[in-house]
Amino acid sequence: MRLLIFHNILFAQYKSIYFEKIYNELKKNNHDFLVIQSSFSEKSRINHFNKDQLLKKIRYPFKLISQKPIDEINQIQILYHWIKAIIKFKPTVINFTGYNSFSIIFLLIICKFLRIKTIVTNESVLKGNQKQRTLKFKFNQFIKKFTLKIPDYFYTFGINANNLLFEFNVDKKKIINFGNTFDKNSFSSSFSIENNNQKTKLLFVGRLIEEKNLELTIKTLAKVNDLIPIQFDIYGDGPIEASLLKLINDNQYSFVQLKSKIIWEDLDKIYPQYSNLILFSKSEPWGMVANEAQHFNLNIICTSNCGCANDLVINNYNGLIIDSLDSNQTPNSIANYLLNQKDSSIFTSKNNKIFDESYAIERFIKKLYSLNEYN
Repeated sequence: MRLLIFHNILFAQYKSIYFEKIYNELKKNNHDFLVIQSSFSEKSRINHFNKDQLLKKIRYPFKLISQKPIDEINQIQILYHWIKAIIKFKPTVINFTGYNSFSIIFLLIICKFLRIKTIVTNESVLKGNQKQRTLKFKFNQFIKKFTLKIPDYFYTFGINANNLLFEFNVDKKKIINFGNTFDKNSFSSSFSIENNNQKTKLLFVGRLIEEKNLELTIKTLAKVNDLIPIQFDIYGDGPIEASLLKLINDNQYSFVQLKSKIIWEDLDKIYPQYSNLILFSKSEPWGMVANEAQHFNLNIICTSNCGCANDLVINNYNGLIIDSLDSNQTPNSIANYLLNQKDSSIFTSKNNKIFDESYAIERFIKKLYSLNEYN
């Protein structure tokens, strides 16, 4: 087997652990492996890491197309390097870790002619509110439906990602479920909850961007704070930081604090200080912070638009799933949940074993071998 993976960014801890362990497993049986990385990172994350230190941590064969942020790289340039990699590496299997570009459609068709098996990783989920019916929307839906007919197989990260594929009539025999997780060994194994005040401490970790729905999150939690005392801390940076700060100051939301950005390796010092993670994204392919929070026994309150909802996060067991922040009943539902949430430690402990990197990789490898008829 010669497995070639096309991925967008090198700065992705949760992907790196997969790539490294897949490489190590394939190497045992003299199979070849290569990852083509388009860029180090998106522009919004380019200052979140040291490039030299990041490169030292990579322990699998890869080639980097450009040092520019992914947002600034021409798609034709990426396509050129992908075609070049196919010609030189001569893969028997190609894994595309996404499919939202015409370049991928072109290559999927080429692979059909060359009899190279293709696997597309689908992390997209059905949005809870699909009201758009514009000509552009219909055209995009047509292109997506056409694209999803071409790959031989799909790797998906849970129920919500599967539902999107079912919406486009993808045969379930083509779908290979794969537990989404991260490198838990990078976090400290010893921690304790440090919440010593009378307020329920809520946490957000991530980029401060529109998709995270933070303005509405703050306004919703302000209504929750009127019902029960809470503290909401936001860790991260991004383009909407100034507008969030203005919202907080103009409304004197003293229960909210904008904390500074934090590097990923230091998050194990942050999570234990809180009881719940908040993830009210408008759209979230999965939400790896939910895995990290669960590792530290935090319950997760998220929207149904998050890929981890109903999979990693089970309503009223280890979290609360909100259908809409627009409902007048949402603040009451959150307050009631916070006041009456169950001890989820036993459930979470079992769930952590399912979403563990070693278990996930083992299933991944078995499926990879079986679908390609390798023993």
